[in-house]
Amino acid sequence: MNADLPTNSGKGSDAWGPAAAGRMLHGLTKVPPPDSRSSPLQHEIAALADIALQQREPCPRIGTLTHAWFADTSAVVIDAVVARDKDALDALDDLVRRVHRAVLVALGELAPDGDRESLRACERWTQLTANYVRSALDRIAPSVTAARIRGGAAARFLEIVDARPGINSRTIGESINRAGPGAAKPMDEGQLSRLGNGLRAQGLVLAERVHHGLAWELTPLGEEVLGHLQRTAASPRTGLVVTTAGVDRAELLRLVERDPPRLLTVMRRRDSVVYRRMGGSEGPADGKIDPVEHVASDLFDDYAAEPPRYFRSGSCHYERVASPPEEHL
Repeated sequence: MNADLPTNSGKGSDAWGPAAAGRMLHGLTKVPPPDSRSSPLQHEIAALADIALQQREPCPRIGTLTHAWFADTSAVVIDAVVARDKDALDALDDLVRRVHRAVLVALGELAPDGDRESLRACERWTQLTANYVRSALDRIAPSVTAARIRGGAAARFLEIVDARPGINSRTIGESINRAGPGAAKPMDEGQLSRLGNGLRAQGLVLAERVHHGLAWELTPLGEEVLGHLQRTAASPRTGLVVTTAGVDRAELLRLVERDPPRLLTVMRRRDSVVYRRMGGSEGPADGKIDPVEHVASDLFDDYAAEPPRYFRSGSCHYERVASPPEEHL
Protein backbone atom coordinates (compact mmCIF):
# COMPACT_ATOMS: atom_id res chain seq x y z
CA MET A 1 0.00 0.00 0.00
CA ASN A 2 1.06 3.59 -0.58
CA ALA A 3 3.80 2.30 -2.88
CA ASP A 4 4.12 5.71 -4.52
CA LEU A 5 5.13 7.41 -1.29
CA PRO A 6 8.83 7.62 -0.44
CA THR A 7 9.97 5.54 2.50
CA ASN A 8 12.12 6.39 5.41
CA SER A 9 14.58 3.58 4.65
CA GLY A 10 17.45 5.75 3.54
CA LYS A 11 19.38 8.62 5.00
CA GLY A 12 18.46 10.86 2.08
CA SER A 13 14.70 10.30 2.34
CA ASP A 14 12.61 13.48 1.80
CA ALA A 15 9.43 12.21 3.54
CA TRP A 16 10.47 13.66 6.88
CA GLY A 17 12.16 16.73 8.17
CA PRO A 18 11.69 20.50 7.81
CA ALA A 19 11.51 20.40 4.01
CA ALA A 20 8.67 17.85 4.03
CA ALA A 21 6.80 19.79 6.70
CA GLY A 22 7.16 22.97 4.65
CA ARG A 23 5.73 21.26 1.56
CA MET A 24 2.80 19.93 3.58
CA LEU A 25 2.02 23.33 5.11
CA HIS A 26 2.28 24.97 1.69
CA GLY A 27 -0.45 22.65 0.39
CA LEU A 28 -2.91 23.43 3.18
CA THR A 29 -5.84 25.82 2.60
CA LYS A 30 -6.09 28.62 5.12
CA VAL A 31 -9.54 28.95 6.67
CA PRO A 32 -10.20 32.53 7.80
CA PRO A 33 -11.56 32.95 11.34
CA PRO A 34 -15.08 34.30 11.81
CA ASP A 35 -15.30 38.06 11.49
CA SER A 36 -15.35 39.31 15.06
CA ARG A 37 -17.03 42.51 13.87
CA SER A 38 -20.11 40.59 12.72
CA SER A 39 -22.88 39.66 15.12
CA PRO A 40 -23.89 36.03 15.72
CA LEU A 41 -27.01 36.71 13.67
CA GLN A 42 -24.87 37.73 10.70
CA HIS A 43 -22.99 34.43 10.97
CA GLU A 44 -26.38 32.65 10.84
CA ILE A 45 -27.26 34.65 7.74
CA ALA A 46 -23.97 33.62 6.12
CA ALA A 47 -24.88 29.98 6.81
CA LEU A 48 -28.32 30.52 5.25
CA ALA A 49 -26.60 31.98 2.18
CA ASP A 50 -24.38 28.89 1.83
CA ILE A 51 -27.49 26.70 1.77
CA ALA A 52 -29.71 28.78 -0.51
CA LEU A 53 -27.14 29.87 -3.08
CA GLN A 54 -25.04 27.36 -4.97
CA GLN A 55 -23.29 30.22 -6.74
CA ARG A 56 -23.24 33.93 -5.89
CA GLU A 57 -21.19 35.58 -8.60
CA PRO A 58 -21.46 36.67 -11.33
CA CYS A 59 -25.06 35.45 -11.40
CA PRO A 60 -26.75 33.87 -8.37
CA ARG A 61 -27.62 30.19 -8.73
CA ILE A 62 -30.20 28.58 -6.51
CA GLY A 63 -29.05 25.97 -4.00
CA THR A 64 -31.33 24.15 -1.56
CA LEU A 65 -34.57 25.88 -0.61
CA THR A 66 -36.85 24.02 1.78
CA HIS A 67 -39.52 24.91 4.31
CA ALA A 68 -36.84 24.60 6.98
CA TRP A 69 -34.76 27.31 5.29
CA PHE A 70 -37.67 29.76 5.33
CA ALA A 71 -38.48 28.84 8.94
CA ASP A 72 -34.86 29.52 9.96
CA THR A 73 -34.99 32.83 8.09
CA SER A 74 -38.12 33.92 9.96
CA ALA A 75 -36.46 33.05 13.28
CA VAL A 76 -33.47 35.24 12.37
CA VAL A 77 -35.86 38.11 11.57
CA ILE A 78 -37.51 37.82 14.98
CA ASP A 79 -34.16 37.67 16.78
CA ALA A 80 -32.86 40.67 14.82
CA VAL A 81 -35.93 42.76 15.71
CA VAL A 82 -35.62 41.86 19.39
CA ALA A 83 -31.88 42.65 19.33
CA ARG A 84 -32.40 45.84 17.24
CA ASP A 85 -29.69 44.49 14.92
CA LYS A 86 -30.22 46.58 11.80
CA ASP A 87 -26.97 45.37 10.19
CA ALA A 88 -28.22 41.79 10.38
CA LEU A 89 -31.55 42.73 8.82
CA ASP A 90 -29.77 44.63 6.06
CA ALA A 91 -27.66 41.53 5.33
CA LEU A 92 -30.76 39.33 5.36
CA ASP A 93 -32.60 41.73 3.07
CA ASP A 94 -29.71 41.54 0.59
CA LEU A 95 -29.61 37.74 0.83
CA VAL A 96 -33.34 37.26 0.25
CA ARG A 97 -33.24 39.54 -2.78
CA ARG A 98 -30.36 37.54 -4.26
CA VAL A 99 -32.21 34.30 -3.56
CA HIS A 100 -35.30 35.69 -5.28
CA ARG A 101 -33.19 36.62 -8.29
CA ALA A 102 -31.67 33.11 -8.34
CA VAL A 103 -35.16 31.59 -8.35
CA LEU A 104 -36.15 33.78 -11.30
CA VAL A 105 -32.97 32.77 -13.15
CA ALA A 106 -33.76 29.10 -12.51
CA LEU A 107 -37.30 29.58 -13.81
CA GLY A 108 -35.97 31.20 -16.97
CA GLU A 109 -33.55 28.35 -17.60
CA LEU A 110 -35.94 25.52 -16.69
CA ALA A 111 -36.49 22.83 -19.28
CA PRO A 112 -40.08 22.39 -20.54
CA ASP A 113 -40.48 19.20 -18.50
CA GLY A 114 -38.96 20.69 -15.31
CA ASP A 115 -40.65 21.12 -11.94
CA ARG A 116 -41.98 24.60 -12.57
CA GLU A 117 -44.58 24.49 -9.79
CA SER A 118 -41.92 23.93 -7.13
CA LEU A 119 -39.93 26.93 -8.36
CA ARG A 120 -43.07 29.05 -8.50
CA ALA A 121 -43.71 28.18 -4.85
CA CYS A 122 -40.14 29.24 -4.00
CA GLU A 123 -40.71 32.50 -5.85
CA ARG A 124 -43.82 33.25 -3.79
CA TRP A 125 -42.09 32.36 -0.53
CA THR A 126 -39.03 34.50 -1.25
CA GLN A 127 -41.20 37.46 -2.22
CA LEU A 128 -43.19 37.11 1.01
CA THR A 129 -39.96 36.80 3.00
CA ALA A 130 -38.55 39.93 1.36
CA ASN A 131 -41.69 41.82 2.36
CA TYR A 132 -41.54 40.91 6.04
CA VAL A 133 -37.79 41.55 6.23
CA ARG A 134 -38.45 45.03 4.85
CA SER A 135 -41.27 45.52 7.38
CA ALA A 136 -38.91 44.51 10.19
CA LEU A 137 -36.37 47.06 8.98
CA ASP A 138 -39.02 49.77 8.91
CA ARG A 139 -40.06 48.84 12.45
CA ILE A 140 -36.63 49.06 14.09
CA ALA A 141 -35.06 51.83 11.99
CA PRO A 142 -36.30 54.74 14.18
CA SER A 143 -35.03 53.23 17.44
CA VAL A 144 -31.69 52.36 15.83
CA THR A 145 -31.33 55.89 14.49
CA ALA A 146 -32.21 57.31 17.91
CA ALA A 147 -29.57 55.15 19.60
CA ARG A 148 -26.97 56.28 17.06
CA ILE A 149 -27.56 60.03 17.43
CA ARG A 150 -28.46 60.15 21.13
CA GLY A 151 -26.55 62.85 23.00
CA GLY A 152 -25.12 64.44 19.85
CA ALA A 153 -25.74 67.51 17.74
CA ALA A 154 -28.17 65.62 15.48
CA ALA A 155 -30.43 64.80 18.44
CA ARG A 156 -30.26 68.41 19.59
CA PHE A 157 -31.17 69.56 16.07
CA LEU A 158 -34.33 67.42 16.13
CA GLU A 159 -35.29 68.65 19.61
CA ILE A 160 -34.89 72.30 18.57
CA VAL A 161 -36.97 71.87 15.40
CA ASP A 162 -39.63 69.97 17.35
CA ALA A 163 -39.92 72.79 19.87
CA ARG A 164 -40.20 75.47 17.17
CA PRO A 165 -41.54 74.19 13.84
CA GLY A 166 -40.54 76.54 11.03
CA ILE A 167 -37.37 77.68 12.81
CA ASN A 168 -34.62 78.99 10.52
CA SER A 169 -31.08 77.67 10.18
CA ARG A 170 -29.40 80.59 11.95
CA THR A 171 -31.54 80.19 15.07
CA ILE A 172 -30.93 76.43 15.09
CA GLY A 173 -27.19 77.06 14.99
CA GLU A 174 -27.41 79.56 17.84
CA SER A 175 -29.41 77.11 19.95
CA ILE A 176 -27.03 74.22 19.32
CA ASN A 177 -24.01 76.35 20.17
CA ARG A 178 -25.62 77.77 23.31
CA ALA A 179 -24.10 75.46 25.92
CA GLY A 180 -22.36 75.65 29.25
CA PRO A 181 -18.70 75.15 30.18
CA GLY A 182 -17.06 72.03 28.85
CA ALA A 183 -19.27 71.87 25.77
CA ALA A 184 -17.95 70.78 22.43
CA LYS A 185 -16.48 73.30 19.99
CA PRO A 186 -19.22 75.48 18.45
CA MET A 187 -20.42 74.45 15.00
CA ASP A 188 -19.77 76.74 12.06
CA GLU A 189 -22.21 77.32 9.19
CA GLY A 190 -20.66 74.60 7.03
CA GLN A 191 -20.93 71.97 9.76
CA LEU A 192 -24.51 72.99 10.52
CA SER A 193 -25.40 72.80 6.82
CA ARG A 194 -23.92 69.30 6.54
CA LEU A 195 -25.78 68.22 9.67
CA GLY A 196 -29.11 69.51 8.41
CA ASN A 197 -28.61 68.03 4.95
CA GLY A 198 -27.67 64.68 6.49
CA LEU A 199 -30.85 64.61 8.59
CA ARG A 200 -32.87 65.66 5.56
CA ALA A 201 -31.32 62.83 3.50
CA GLN A 202 -32.40 60.37 6.22
CA GLY A 203 -35.95 61.66 5.96
CA LEU A 204 -35.99 63.06 9.51
CA VAL A 205 -36.49 66.73 8.67
CA LEU A 206 -37.64 68.84 5.76
CA ALA A 207 -36.74 72.42 4.89
CA GLU A 208 -38.96 74.86 3.03
CA ARG A 209 -37.47 78.03 1.60
CA VAL A 210 -39.27 81.12 2.91
CA HIS A 211 -38.46 84.84 3.02
CA HIS A 212 -36.08 84.49 5.99
CA GLY A 213 -34.21 81.44 4.65
CA LEU A 214 -34.94 77.78 5.28
CA ALA A 215 -37.83 76.88 7.59
CA TRP A 216 -37.21 73.48 9.23
CA GLU A 217 -39.80 70.95 10.36
CA LEU A 218 -39.78 67.34 11.49
CA THR A 219 -41.15 64.64 9.22
CA PRO A 220 -43.33 61.85 10.68
CA LEU A 221 -40.21 59.66 10.76
CA GLY A 222 -38.31 62.43 12.55
CA GLU A 223 -41.10 62.67 15.13
CA GLU A 224 -40.89 58.91 15.68
CA VAL A 225 -37.10 59.05 16.14
CA LEU A 226 -37.50 61.92 18.57
CA GLY A 227 -40.07 59.88 20.47
CA HIS A 228 -37.47 57.14 20.95
CA LEU A 229 -34.91 59.73 22.05
CA GLN A 230 -37.20 61.20 24.68
CA ARG A 231 -38.85 58.00 25.88
CA THR A 232 -37.71 56.38 29.11
CA ALA A 233 -38.81 53.11 30.64
CA ALA A 234 -40.68 54.89 33.42
CA SER A 235 -42.16 57.73 31.39
CA PRO A 236 -43.57 57.02 27.93
CA ARG A 237 -43.82 60.06 25.67
CA THR A 238 -47.56 60.73 25.94
CA GLY A 239 -47.64 64.50 25.63
CA LEU A 240 -50.30 66.25 27.72
CA VAL A 241 -53.27 64.18 28.93
CA VAL A 242 -56.25 65.89 30.58
CA THR A 243 -59.71 64.82 31.67
CA THR A 244 -62.95 66.76 31.42
CA ALA A 245 -63.87 66.11 35.06
CA GLY A 246 -63.13 69.05 37.33
CA VAL A 247 -60.86 70.81 34.82
CA ASP A 248 -60.25 74.53 35.12
CA ARG A 249 -60.52 75.31 31.42
CA ALA A 250 -58.95 78.74 31.67
CA GLU A 251 -55.88 77.33 33.43
CA LEU A 252 -55.64 74.48 30.92
CA LEU A 253 -55.76 76.89 27.97
CA ARG A 254 -52.99 78.96 29.55
CA LEU A 255 -50.91 75.78 30.05
CA VAL A 256 -51.28 74.70 26.43
CA GLU A 257 -50.34 78.15 25.19
CA ARG A 258 -47.37 78.48 27.57
CA ASP A 259 -45.89 75.04 26.86
CA PRO A 260 -47.47 73.60 23.67
CA PRO A 261 -47.41 69.77 23.83
CA ARG A 262 -46.70 67.70 20.75
CA LEU A 263 -49.76 65.58 21.56
CA LEU A 264 -52.82 66.67 23.49
CA THR A 265 -55.20 63.94 24.67
CA VAL A 266 -58.58 64.93 26.12
CA MET A 267 -60.17 62.07 28.07
CA ARG A 268 -63.93 62.63 27.87
CA ARG A 269 -66.66 60.65 29.58
CA ARG A 270 -67.45 58.44 26.60
CA ASP A 271 -64.42 58.80 24.34
CA SER A 272 -60.99 60.37 24.03
CA VAL A 273 -59.85 62.98 21.54
CA VAL A 274 -56.24 63.24 20.46
CA TYR A 275 -54.63 66.24 18.77
CA ARG A 276 -51.23 66.45 17.08
CA ARG A 277 -49.25 69.66 16.84
CA MET A 278 -48.80 70.46 13.16
CA GLY A 279 -45.76 71.74 11.33
CA GLY A 280 -45.62 75.28 10.05
CA SER A 281 -46.51 74.33 6.46
CA GLU A 282 -49.46 72.10 7.45
CA GLY A 283 -53.06 73.19 7.75
CA PRO A 284 -56.56 72.92 6.28
CA ALA A 285 -57.10 73.68 2.61
CA ASP A 286 -59.03 76.88 3.36
CA GLY A 287 -56.48 78.01 5.95
CA LYS A 288 -59.22 78.63 8.56
CA ILE A 289 -58.32 77.56 12.10
CA ASP A 290 -60.26 78.82 15.11
CA PRO A 291 -58.49 79.74 18.35
CA VAL A 292 -58.90 77.16 21.09
CA GLU A 293 -60.95 79.61 23.16
CA HIS A 294 -63.66 79.57 20.49
CA VAL A 295 -63.92 75.78 20.30
CA ALA A 296 -63.29 74.91 23.97
CA SER A 297 -66.92 73.94 24.57
CA ASP A 298 -66.91 71.45 21.68
CA LEU A 299 -63.52 70.13 22.78
CA PHE A 300 -64.15 69.66 26.51
CA ASP A 301 -67.90 68.89 26.66
CA ASP A 302 -68.43 65.18 27.28
CA TYR A 303 -71.36 64.92 24.91
CA ALA A 304 -70.33 67.28 22.12
CA ALA A 305 -71.28 65.65 18.84
CA GLU A 306 -68.19 66.62 16.90
CA PRO A 307 -64.92 67.83 18.42
CA PRO A 308 -63.16 70.47 16.31
CA ARG A 309 -60.92 69.17 13.55
CA TYR A 310 -58.39 71.96 14.06
CA PHE A 311 -57.63 74.64 16.61
CA ARG A 312 -54.77 77.01 17.34
CA SER A 313 -53.17 78.02 20.59
CA GLY A 314 -50.76 80.90 20.36
CA SER A 315 -48.59 80.27 17.29
CA CYS A 316 -49.17 76.49 17.30
CA HIS A 317 -51.80 74.72 15.22
CA TYR A 318 -53.32 71.37 16.21
CA GLU A 319 -55.08 68.70 14.15
CA ARG A 320 -57.34 65.96 15.49
CA VAL A 321 -56.16 62.41 14.79
CA ALA A 322 -58.42 59.37 14.70
CA SER A 323 -56.70 57.58 17.58
CA PRO A 324 -53.50 57.81 19.63
CA PRO A 325 -50.41 56.44 17.87
CA GLU A 326 -49.56 52.94 19.12
CA GLU A 327 -46.45 54.10 20.97
CA HIS A 328 -48.53 56.46 23.10
CA LEU A 329 -51.25 54.00 24.17
